Amino acid sequence: MADIPSSSAPQPNSASPSLPSGYMTIKEIRSIPDAKIKQMVSINVIGLVTDFQTPVKTKGPGKSKPHYMCTLEIKDVSTQYEPHGIRIYIFYNELPRMPQTCGLLDAVLIRKAKCQMRNGQVTLLTSRATELFIMAASTIPKSVADLRPAVWMSYPPTLKLPRVEETCSVVQAKRALDNLHAPSTEEFEKKVNQTLAVKDKFSLLKDVKAEKYYNIIVEVIRIYDSNPVTLYVSDYTAHSEFYDNAWKSEVATSMGRDGDKYGYIKPKPKDRTTNFWPGPYGKLSIQLTAFHPHADYAREAVKLNQWLLLRNVQMRCGKMGGCLEAFLRTDGDKVNIEILQASDQPEENDARWKEAVRRKRDYWKSFERQKEKYDREIAEAEAGMKRKASEELENQPLNSKMRRKLKRDAGYNKAALVDAKVTEKLDLNENGMYLNDCLWLTTLPLKDILKPQKYYIDSNKQEIIMPFINARYRANVRVVGYFPHKIEDFAVGRRITEMDMLSDYSGGEDTDHEEDRRIFKEEKSFGKYKWDWRFALEVEDAGSQLPKERTWLVVDNFAAQGLLDMEAENLRANPSMLAEFKEKLCILWGDLEEQKFALPKKPTAKAAQASSHDDPISPALKPIGAQPNIDSDDENDLPPRQPASKLPTKPPLQLRYSTPGTSAEIDPPPPVKNKAFTCCIRQYGVKVHESDPSKATAGNSEDGTGKRWERKFGLFGVSIV
Repeated sequence: MADIPSSSAPQPNSASPSLPSGYMTIKEIRSIPDAKIKQMVSINVIGLVTDFQTPVKTKGPGKSKPHYMCTLEIKDVSTQYEPHGIRIYIFYNELPRMPQTCGLLDAVLIRKAKCQMRNGQVTLLTSRATELFIMAASTIPKSVADLRPAVWMSYPPTLKLPRVEETCSVVQAKRALDNLHAPSTEEFEKKVNQTLAVKDKFSLLKDVKAEKYYNIIVEVIRIYDSNPVTLYVSDYTAHSEFYDNAWKSEVATSMGRDGDKYGYIKPKPKDRTTNFWPGPYGKLSIQLTAFHPHADYAREAVKLNQWLLLRNVQMRCGKMGGCLEAFLRTDGDKVNIEILQASDQPEENDARWKEAVRRKRDYWKSFERQKEKYDREIAEAEAGMKRKASEELENQPLNSKMRRKLKRDAGYNKAALVDAKVTEKLDLNENGMYLNDCLWLTTLPLKDILKPQKYYIDSNKQEIIMPFINARYRANVRVVGYFPHKIEDFAVGRRITEMDMLSDYSGGEDTDHEEDRRIFKEEKSFGKYKWDWRFALEVEDAGSQLPKERTWLVVDNFAAQGLLDMEAENLRANPSMLAEFKEKLCILWGDLEEQKFALPKKPTAKAAQASSHDDPISPALKPIGAQPNIDSDDENDLPPRQPASKLPTKPPLQLRYSTPGTSAEIDPPPPVKNKAFTCCIRQYGVKVHESDPSKATAGNSEDGTGKRWERKFGLFGVSIV
């Protein structure tokens, strides 16, 4: 039904027309949601003509049969105050079966029309089932009382004429449209005469000429959302005046192509991050610049690889290099871009479009054949060049540089072969561990890594044992121990200060007070803290030699983040993260945690009694062997509050247990079931407290106490995956 106009608009007659059952107003048709437009295949509408374009011959689906199209625009009460109504496209194979002429305000009645989106507007399209009726404006009765047999023209002519109630609706619509916004008779006839003189401007790109206007059907190759919008399009025909897009050439920018067809203008520097031109290659594409309102529509609706029907496209020589370019100029509010969509009826698809798609298919088939031939020729040429270079190298005498290169290559190949054999022999954990550093280093046994380095200071070969060296190694190891004892203590906290905003700050003396340590060990809350990973792993050499060398590897926060791919948090307050953390560690050390805390056999009653008397606060069982103190003050360059613990060189994994006050020994737990893995080890030195002045080779502290260098080893460059 017609919408109620605003108070400022002219009011229509009170006698609004009533539509027959099954008919829609133009306003209702234009309000159909986009998702339902294609589903509307049987629309009935009544209106008065405000624009008419005479039939023109088009290249329809059949080559043997001509194809014609004419266009109507009609309005009704719901759109009488608007500048436009709804446009109807009428197609027939035979010219007599469609309207040849049509007058201003002639009545039009349409049944079973299809709905479509064209140029951003909802329009109607005729099909074989559509029924079209036209009544001249001069023959429309003035009132229903004057109704007499109406003079209807049907298209096609054999249709049954409209019913009485449909004719009554036309009469009522004519009376209600006294204030219809319509062109004058002179303007209407002028537009009709212009359509009679219009020639078919359709052309293939290969036939276009400068300073001419054409209708073209093209595929979108590239889109640049600039202002105005720039498109690169092709119909897969070549033109000698187009820009030559070479295979694997870079995409031109939206500022226009650089260079020219003659090679006189120097190309601009290329941005290597841009994509390569996707094709078609050669002179088969043209740059098109779309101005308002075409640019707005293209920016919103046009996508890559869509086919477009572009009308009134101007061809001009570009300013930069003389290549032909295309332009869609402003033409009022008219949008000359139509997105082509395949019809459910194949015969209704534009034959010119089908020919363009066929050219595209043939082009890419030919291109693939040429590409395969090109790749094959390049491969043969490269193989021939390598063979020739190898022969020349064999025939030439080797200089010192070539001999060094051959020796290095032989060494690399030999090392890679040895590593492969060792990996297979040791059954290394390659599925769960990934080495991401020191890949170029040769794998060394632990005994070579732990061997102190000697330095000769004079010609008499007087040697000095270096306290440490800064070096990196690659080794195959197996985890046989860890510290702290509780995995929950692998992450430690410190108070957050304003210094944390500095990128090179990782904590200091103010964060290590005795009170903080006591609160932390008692597992009490102490406000906002920053958490870091801090633990150590005891590893032994994975080789077959006996006895196996062992050492402790410190895992700092950075190395632990790479190893675990996890940020440190309070593990005691986050059970889910603790469970995930333990799962990852199982990949690293197998069932080590279970074996470490396996309960030994029960001691005898006498031994237990002796234990309770001798050491009432000690546990019933104690492992023989020291553990590392990675929280030692020596490592933080602070005066000691208690004697610093040393990292033992060979603390046993399969520990022997005894009860205090007795010599009874308990059987050790079974061996750990885990796989060895390849890791990176770094050697470095830290300053520790030294009471003997003769050994204090690292200077003194502020309080005058001596310092010496102590060698440490750390894990890095390996990840658990």
